[in-house]
Amino acid sequence: MDLYTADQVHLLPGYPSNASDSLQIVFYVQQPLGLFIGDAAVLPRDILVHIVKTNKSALETAIGANISDVEAWSKPTESPTAGPAEPSSNDWKWIAIGIGAGVVVIILIVILVFWW
Repeated sequence: MDLYTADQVHLLPGYPSNASDSLQIVFYVQQPLGLFIGDAAVLPRDILVHIVKTNKSALETAIGANISDVEAWSKPTESPTAGPAEPSSNDWKWIAIGIGAGVVVIILIVILVFWW
């Protein structure tokens, strides 16, 4: 009985992709129901890397291509060019001026409405 089948192997969106004269493949393997390793629904990446490296020759024969490198892939969590989420130190001055001017305009409108 096989615990893992081809139906449990999933490519990430956008893969395979060509990069610098090689083909990159990023995939994950779902674990069989009820037989989780480490309470995870997918096979942990370190274990998957070990399995691929250990069975590299058999995988190369099965796919008919050479595997040049095997490494764990992790998705970036945030953009390195993201700006600050808070206003800069001088922005509060302009915000205060805008609120003050808005309050003055509202008071003038209220005075004009009652005066007429």
